[in-house]
Amino acid sequence: MAPEMQEASKNLESVTVITVVKNHSIGLLKTIESLKSQVFKEWDSIIVVGASKDSTLTRAQEFAQADSRITVIVQEDSGIYEAMNIGITQSKSSLLWFMNSGDTFMDSKSLGHGVEMLSNSNFGFIVGGYKIANQPALYRQNASRITPLRFAFTRRGGCHQAMIFRRASVLQSGLFDTKFSLASDYDLCLKILKTSGAAKSAEIYALMEPNGRTDNSLVQMHREKLAIRSHFFAKSGWLRPLSWAWMYLALTKSNLKAWVRKLGRVASLTKTY
Repeated sequence: MAPEMQEASKNLESVTVITVVKNHSIGLLKTIESLKSQVFKEWDSIIVVGASKDSTLTRAQEFAQADSRITVIVQEDSGIYEAMNIGITQSKSSLLWFMNSGDTFMDSKSLGHGVEMLSNSNFGFIVGGYKIANQPALYRQNASRITPLRFAFTRRGGCHQAMIFRRASVLQSGLFDTKFSLASDYDLCLKILKTSGAAKSAEIYALMEPNGRTDNSLVQMHREKLAIRSHFFAKSGWLRPLSWAWMYLALTKSNLKAWVRKLGRVASLTKTY
């Protein structure tokens, strides 16, 4: 680490990076290597391992033996959000970052940039941009303060892999609500926005594996978001029809894109044969 970065780090808060993993030892290696490559070094890592049939637990324990900053917790299988809650309750740092197994930081300065932004603010979280591996698009946002309404009705408001949270704000908001299997991070962010506020960073923070859980369950995810919005904006009756319309428009757009991709594959096969 350069001397100027060492000096700057003295004024920054430490961060716990929480990684949930099950049957993905190769992905875990990518994630931990990405973390260890970060210029910012004031971090510790909690790996929550679900019941795995491959070498995931052994690999996680090897990481912990080699680096005292890494802790491994074995989870009784009850879902990804409960695993993330376990990591939160066991964490010691004032800041939290949730980086799933197989996902990585965009570059070696991503962690430090997020820590610096949140340390120098009173916000409950900072959200940066992200990229999905093997796809050309960058999901980048302009730096600005986030309002609950704007966050609720933004199709790509962010993903937790590209967010850094203040632990106190997460605890105040009641952790991840495990009754939601796909959109509990959306629910938590809205709760934190109400009490602590948040901001966007123009930086790209995360590189994510394609074909994630929500990509394969879009209908359920949008229904959960609808239920969350209905509860959160219960006193704003005019938002109810907007919320329903937003869900159907989002699903229509997703289905249209899937149809276009399917046509592209068919066209490619036709040319091949």
